[in-house]
Amino acid sequence: MTSTPDINSTAVAQDRLDQVRFTMDKEQMQKFIELLDAPPVDKPKLTKLMSTPSPWEQKTE
Repeated sequence: MTSTPDINSTAVAQDRLDQVRFTMDKEQMQKFIELLDAPPVDKPKLTKLMSTPSPWEQKTE
């Protein structure tokens, strides 16, 4: 007889895996905040990649 995983315990385990904890000193925290607050950097190659339809979205004629 095979057992099936408990959905609730699986969800809890996945939730725990999705959490990350890290520590830093005040200087590191300030730099981190500055990076988060900085305006986005223009990345033309990334813009092109994200605007190109994926193979399964491309129209076939």
